[in-house]
Amino acid sequence: MFGRDEREHLVELLKRNHDVMVDKYEEQRQRNEMLEKTALDKERLYHEIKSENDQLASQSYKMQRGLEELSNERRILDTKLKNCEGILRQTQEEHR
Repeated sequence: MFGRDEREHLVELLKRNHDVMVDKYEEQRQRNEMLEKTALDKERLYHEIKSENDQLASQSYKMQRGLEELSNERRILDTKLKNCEGILRQTQEEHR
């Protein structure tokens, strides 16, 4: 069917094809490893950022609550001060 030269030529072609396939496989394997590493790094970074964001959100909420409490306390103290000033004026007028 095939002569000796043709067989040797086909064997040589098959060897080259095999070598090319092995090289491409190795390139793909390295590429996939790099993509997996990059994906893991991105996932780790995402979790770090999410954790920091959650902490900042918690701190912000605590500060807002503290500010609201201080604002309410100030309103109460302002009201008490106005009442005291009113009582003081009234007392001064009564003593005149």
